[in-house]
Amino acid sequence: MDLAIIYQRIRRLSNEIEAELKRLNRWQDTPLPESKFENMGKYGRNTLTVEQWIQFVFLPGLYQAIEKKEEFITESTVAAYALHALSRDERSTHLIKLLAYLDDAINLNLGPGIEVKTGLPILTSINNLPLPREFYDVAMTLPNFEGEALEIQLKAFDIFIATADTFERELIVGMLFSASDEATPANKRLRIRKAAISVGKGGNTRLS
Repeated sequence: MDLAIIYQRIRRLSNEIEAELKRLNRWQDTPLPESKFENMGKYGRNTLTVEQWIQFVFLPGLYQAIEKKEEFITESTVAAYALHALSRDERSTHLIKLLAYLDDAINLNLGPGIEVKTGLPILTSINNLPLPREFYDVAMTLPNFEGEALEIQLKAFDIFIATADTFERELIVGMLFSASDEATPANKRLRIRKAAISVGKGGNTRLS
């Protein structure tokens, strides 16, 4: 696909996310102190709300990449994290949907003509999540498990993967990649990442 079209669509989605944050009154006009960006952790979880991280870190990075014609990050899992962080907030449904479209645009190189239409209910309700709520909790705690206990937790995803559609599978992949980034030591991180890659290729979390 033409690179100019990619930049255009990423820009459009970024603008819609900014507009949605403003509609929700979660866009801040006052800059944050520099201390907020020190040791903020992935998604800014140590010092920022998810909305602050999107506004002050994620979107500026995308706008800069567009302006300088740089390559985008190869793995974006913002929607999966936002879905977990905002899972009890019904007003965030459209915001999470837009983030999911943006993740797809970045990760799948936009795919076959993705179009965003306001009101299109990918997530009809935060209380009617595309995955059972327990999956978000398991994904966030995966880095705490070792050995056989980790394998048992990963198998929980396989039950759902068997009937998951493309969107649900992509959410699972994103959740697993996010978990792998938080895992130590390296062999645990690699195991979770291999599970994510396997799911992304149409398989399950088990390794052949």
